[in-house]
Amino acid sequence: MKVVQAVAVGARERVVVLDAQGRRFMLGVTPSKIELLAELRAMDTTTPP
Repeated sequence: MKVVQAVAVGARERVVVLDAQGRRFMLGVTPSKIELLAELRAMDTTTPP
């Protein structure tokens, strides 16, 4: 597993892009839970500069 990017969207909330087993996921992370927001397609996997 590898965290590609994490962006704060609140005091303790984050949106995280994660690579795992050849797939890329966008997760919403809060102190109380982690939720899958999307599985990104191959063309969505470029990391922003």
